[in-house]
Amino acid sequence: MTLRNTDLARAYDLSIPHPNIPTLIENMAAKATAFRSDSPPAFSPVGSLGRPIDIFVPNGRIRGAVAMIHGGYWVRGAPTDITHLAAGALTQGVAVGFVPYGLCPRYTIGDAISHAIEATRIVSAAAGVPAAVFGHSAGGHLAAAVVAAGVSSDAVFVSGLYDLTPIVRIPLNETLVLTVDTARAWSPSERPPLGPASVFAVVGENEPRGFLDQQEVLVEAWKGDAEIRSGVLVDGDHFSEIATLTDPESPLTVAVVEAALAAAARHTSPAEPGA
Repeated sequence: MTLRNTDLARAYDLSIPHPNIPTLIENMAAKATAFRSDSPPAFSPVGSLGRPIDIFVPNGRIRGAVAMIHGGYWVRGAPTDITHLAAGALTQGVAVGFVPYGLCPRYTIGDAISHAIEATRIVSAAAGVPAAVFGHSAGGHLAAAVVAAGVSSDAVFVSGLYDLTPIVRIPLNETLVLTVDTARAWSPSERPPLGPASVFAVVGENEPRGFLDQQEVLVEAWKGDAEIRSGVLVDGDHFSEIATLTDPESPLTVAVVEAALAAAARHTSPAEPGA
């Protein structure tokens, strides 16, 4: 069945279940600011985008690393809005780097993919171990693109957007300016991973239907080319699910730590920036 454009727009409209999105984001940013004040990043290298890539390191030996990519439908948000989400992984010996990327319409989604790839390489080099990648929402799309490019082998995606072709038909595209061709070119569902990959994709039970559909699309597209597991978080929604990353023992934190340790064990040397 082909959805009408009005139905499709509702399937991706987060303001319907979350009319208070600005307040939610403001609250997250306040927690992130407090975290950064108490625990400043150990490194803040700058990539070609000209923005710092903040990297937080655990006390003691670095056992693994993860590059975290924020959401915001490619048009809003910043790494500094979510740095408190490093807390859980840090207690398990995992370094956490936060990926900046250019936002639309100043940059294209293709540019954002390039920024995410470069930043993930920089996190790997700074931490001294190959980094896994984590992404939420639009960040899930970018994290999947990093894996598809063969830059990271292990990943956790939360409520990602992997097939951009439906996005062409919703009002958001007035800002993204996707065409059918660019949507397909920048869709991870069209690009299976170049190298070995192990992925855990999860979505909240209470998400708008489009996000549930997107996860099914990725699993179907990558199942022959990657080790891919998927799950639905009972009672989870678009924002509550990532909030659990501050808890060292939450299932999502455990999945991120496992991905980071697996990435470190899979390779013998980190990727170099620009490689």
